[in-house]
Amino acid sequence: MLVRLSVSRRLVAAAVEAVADGSPEARRVVSMAKSHATEAAVAVAGKAMQLHGGIGYPWEGGIHRYLKRAMLNRALFGGPAAHRRLISEAY
Repeated sequence: MLVRLSVSRRLVAAAVEAVADGSPEARRVVSMAKSHATEAAVAVAGKAMQLHGGIGYPWEGGIHRYLKRAMLNRALFGGPAAHRRLISEAY
């Protein structure tokens, strides 16, 4: 989980730099970051629910909110498959 988080942070930082610098590669880098970070968020939140066992599901636990939000973010502005398609078209 830590590796996925670290890679996601680096990809998002690279995307922010590319957009801030006005790089022509910005669209590709942003797609890479969105695709990887949202997939990682859903995976990490899902594992967190499993690690917490039954307490992850009820309203008192609160962990379900992270999973729902991660799934929503994955679907917003195109899913990972759409962003991977954009990346493949760039090559």
